[in-house]
Amino acid sequence: MANYHMSGAEYLASIYGTEKDKVNCSFYFKIGACRHGDKCSRTHIMPSFSQTVLLKNLYHNPMIDTRQADAFAKSQKFN
Repeated sequence: MANYHMSGAEYLASIYGTEKDKVNCSFYFKIGACRHGDKCSRTHIMPSFSQTVLLKNLYHNPMIDTRQADAFAKSQKFN
């Protein structure tokens, strides 16, 4: 689909946050997270303010906590 009637700025505004945008990560734009994290080749634009509160490391997976406790207990037996 040709966009000959659009100016450069209008075209860039129309693709912002889409798969066609090769600068900004469209997945991060939609979801707020990217599986590639800091290694993503595209830019992650963080909002200056949000109605969502992000508390990093708040959730602790009980299965992982149990494995870590078991590993610690085993390491203490050998000391």
